[in-house]
Amino acid sequence: MDSASESKIVDVKMTAPVVIIITSLLVITLGVNLEVPLYGLYADAAGAGTGMLAIVFSAYVIGLLPTLILFGGISDVFGCKRVLIFALILSVISNMLIIVQPNMQMLFVVRILQGISVALSLGTCTAYISEFAAWSSRAAIINGLTVSIGLGSGALITSIALYVGQSVVPISYYVVFFIGLICILFALFLPESVVEKNINTGFVRLPYFTAEMMLPRMGVFTAWSVNGIFISMVPLIMVDFGYNNWAGLIVFLSISTGALVQPMSWGHTPQWSLRVGYILSFLSVILLLLGVSIKSLPLIMIATTMAGASGFGFIYLGGLFTVVESAGEHKARAVSGYSLFAYLGLGLPSVIAGYASESIGFNLSIVIFGIIAGIGFVWQYALLNKQSAGGIKNGI
Repeated sequence: MDSASESKIVDVKMTAPVVIIITSLLVITLGVNLEVPLYGLYADAAGAGTGMLAIVFSAYVIGLLPTLILFGGISDVFGCKRVLIFALILSVISNMLIIVQPNMQMLFVVRILQGISVALSLGTCTAYISEFAAWSSRAAIINGLTVSIGLGSGALITSIALYVGQSVVPISYYVVFFIGLICILFALFLPESVVEKNINTGFVRLPYFTAEMMLPRMGVFTAWSVNGIFISMVPLIMVDFGYNNWAGLIVFLSISTGALVQPMSWGHTPQWSLRVGYILSFLSVILLLLGVSIKSLPLIMIATTMAGASGFGFIYLGGLFTVVESAGEHKARAVSGYSLFAYLGLGLPSVIAGYASESIGFNLSIVIFGIIAGIGFVWQYALLNKQSAGGIKNGI
């Protein structure tokens, strides 16, 4: 790529359409964990146990997975603009429903709608941004930062709102709802997709996979399973320990820390990023087990931070870069396939651990999960070392 091309890329990377797309993705992901600090309150009002709470948390995955599998690349058929607007509408509806009826039953429905909205927006926004940025790796970086900030900040915003005033419908719900409406209005003026789409490929757009994507998929599945435990179960453990108002910060640290460390991967190969992520994830599991066993808040917070830095930082970005670089013209479908494994990891182990905790207790269920996850990280690290010779050499 010559210097003129480089200059052009820099000039267009933050045009108004890109800002609108990024903001829309941020608002959609903000809504996902917005209600987490109130899960306990909603569960108590409904008389729900840990297992049911884990199911409600993972209802998000119920909406997300089928959408990723069948329609993750639907922007190839209808264009990125239409799909993004539809995803925003679903996000706004989900926020409106929990405002109108803040209870466990409605939260289940809301989580499903949020899952569908995120599934539609992940691949669509990456493909859309890449058309304006004219550089696939730039789209991957922007997507990684936005998703990490959005998923982590929703719970933190609600926790702050609850400190200002206790309510089953905190002001954070209204803020995200109205910003979503504004994003829909601005999205109406977005240009259509720059790259002409082939509308004769069928309505269903299955995820796109290549051999190069196997290790990143396994890595993000395992890393996000650790993050899922931190998001769904660790806040409940904190309540058990007497730290009742820490749920929002736990979620923020377990996700948004990733956004803070992602710039450390820039200029390095994706293999370097994955390697660092595996080490941090392994250490986070050890510190979590130790922190839970001795009821140490500092150790749990350090473990949460390391898990966030790994799962939503190094491993997520390193894997996403590999997927986007290997996808060719199938970016939306490839990112959807990558996200499919990520959210399977985020939801499935949390449900299993949640139900297991009802019969064997929190501590033992987390110990068993931690051992399995730790073995997975060691195995993947060894596998990565064997494959590095043929990996992508370009820096992130």
